[in-house]
Amino acid sequence: MITINDMGEWWQLVYRRGGASFVTANELHVPVGAVVSVTWSGAFRSREPALVIDRQGRHQLTAVAIWPPRLRHLATIADDTAEFDRWFVREATPAVNRSGAPLFTNAGCSLCHVIRGVVAEPSMIAPDLTHFASRRTIAAIDLPNEHGYLSGWIVNSRALKHGSEMPENNVDAAVLHQLVSYLESLR
Repeated sequence: MITINDMGEWWQLVYRRGGASFVTANELHVPVGAVVSVTWSGAFRSREPALVIDRQGRHQLTAVAIWPPRLRHLATIADDTAEFDRWFVREATPAVNRSGAPLFTNAGCSLCHVIRGVVAEPSMIAPDLTHFASRRTIAAIDLPNEHGYLSGWIVNSRALKHGSEMPENNVDAAVLHQLVSYLESLR
C-alpha cells in the first residue's frame, strides 16, 4: 500500500507492507506487474485504488487536477520483484551513515528535513532524506542527483526550481562540501 501526499512542490510517499512502513519522497517505486494499492491525497485525489506498471524501468506518472487546473509528474521506477523487495527492506531501515549527523543538524537542515536514525522528530515540512543518495533526481523535477546540482540546490534552490520553498543557505564552502558528501552517502 502506498499513500501519495501532494505537498505542493514535492511528493511525500508513505509505504506500508506487512508490519513495515516508511516515508520517502519524490520517486515512486513499484514491483513490475504487481497490483499496487495507491491512495492519493491533496489536489490529485484519485478514485483509482490500484496501479500496475507492466514493464521494468523509469516512467513518469502524470497527475492531473481538474480544479484548480494543475498538472504534475511523479518519477516512477518499476523493478522486478526481487529488486523491489531489496529496495523496500533498505528503505525501511534508518540511515546507515550517521557520521555527518552533527553537521546536518548544526547547519539547520533538521529543522525541515528528517533522516531516520539521525533526527528524532519527523518533519512534514520537507522531504525525508534518509536514503537520499539512492534517488535519481532532486526536488520532484528532472534535476539529476549529482554533486554540482545538489550543491546548487542547497545554496539557492529557487534558482533551479521556481516556487521552491527551501530558503537560501549561505553556508561556508567547506561546510557545503562536507554536507553534500554526507547527503551523497545516504543510500
